[in-house]
Amino acid sequence: PGDGRVTAGAAAIDVAVLTGEPRPLAVSPGSEVVAGATCRSGTVQVRLEAVGGDTRLARILAAAVPSRRDDDGDGQVDRLLGWFAPVTLLLAVLAGAFWAWHAGWNRGGEVALAVVVAACPCAIGLAAPLVHALAAAAAAGRGLLVRDPAVLGSIGAVRHVVCDKTGTLTTGRGTAGFSPRCGIDPTRAEARGPLAAAERSAHPVSQAVAAFLRSLGVTPAELTAWREEPGRGVIATTADGHELALGGSLLTGVDAGADGRSRIGLRWDGRLVASFDISDPLRPEAQAMVAAWRDAGANIHLASGDHQAAVTALGGVLGIPDSRGGLTPEDKASLVRSLRHAGGVAAVGDGVNDAAMLAEADVAVGISGGLEAALDRCHVFCTRPDEAGPLALWRLAATSQRRIRLLLWISAGYNLLAIGGAAAGKFGPLICAIAMPLSSLTVVALALRRNAVR
Repeated sequence: PGDGRVTAGAAAIDVAVLTGEPRPLAVSPGSEVVAGATCRSGTVQVRLEAVGGDTRLARILAAAVPSRRDDDGDGQVDRLLGWFAPVTLLLAVLAGAFWAWHAGWNRGGEVALAVVVAACPCAIGLAAPLVHALAAAAAAGRGLLVRDPAVLGSIGAVRHVVCDKTGTLTTGRGTAGFSPRCGIDPTRAEARGPLAAAERSAHPVSQAVAAFLRSLGVTPAELTAWREEPGRGVIATTADGHELALGGSLLTGVDAGADGRSRIGLRWDGRLVASFDISDPLRPEAQAMVAAWRDAGANIHLASGDHQAAVTALGGVLGIPDSRGGLTPEDKASLVRSLRHAGGVAAVGDGVNDAAMLAEADVAVGISGGLEAALDRCHVFCTRPDEAGPLALWRLAATSQRRIRLLLWISAGYNLLAIGGAAAGKFGPLICAIAMPLSSLTVVALALRRNAVR
């Protein structure tokens, strides 16, 4: 319920609320704990030093005020409309003066009026907001909630993408497997004992080991004793008298993992008989998502609270040279802030620990996970990321921009034809008054022609 300091006891504390990583930290007397942390195992006494709005988490969320737009997010439309009215009025004056000189003031006034009536900025102004609104409505049916449709126009201007790791590029759910050359026969007691010991622990690594052993058809043994040592692992005794220990190098002496993976050892009657590698697999669309950002001309930055070795390993797999680990929520926000001077920045994250960086970004994309508490920091929220995540969002934005460009070309062609015909005296004010709303209806019909989401 608050920030504080441990005064007695020992425990494994899950601080994913700030780090985004499910790996618990061992705490003992003197260790600091934060509001929102979860005790996975053990028992501690904590002296609270800050509660409510004074906690670190509350301050981060209070400072994370998202950016808001007053425009439609499409700069090309704004620039076009900026000079449309002055140019139209100038053409009306010139055409009216020409015809007044050759055919009298009545004819000149009629032509000038026809030019003004023929001009249709409505069709141009409708293109971007209409396409964005339709795209956002269609995307909502797939779980992609576009809270600010104008952001679809801003995605094309993104030059930097700052992406979280766990739960964003990876599944966020650890999986276990036997380490190379260090497995055990699933039918033997050496597999049944650790399954029973792992199942009793709430630690995510233990749960991953238990799920792996069950997938092999292992059934749990009966235990007569079991205890968990926070930050080290579990120790148990089976009903037939075997002693086992399941944990990291401090408890079992197992070698460190490779490629950023965690390695868990199993000691059976004092002998290391097996080890498990714990990994966080990539999301199926992660490679394609990074490729789409790169193809769009964006520089990609991997920012994570996980340890540097794991972040570097993932960055190598995905081809992201700028991979930074051990970052706090404040560090992530500072990174986004510094990049905004070099172009538009998109931030993608899935946890409350990402709220600060999302609030700093021009395009803030949240992925369903731990972010529901910080939903109002996002421009777009992916409620079903396996079906429609950031990759679908970028494709949606690209499709929308192509549709907008098509509608703008059609609108521009109409205006050139209508204004040119009116200035040449071919169309009178009445004909122009009928044709003008038809151009807007054409834009609406083309925008509705088919779903913009692919």
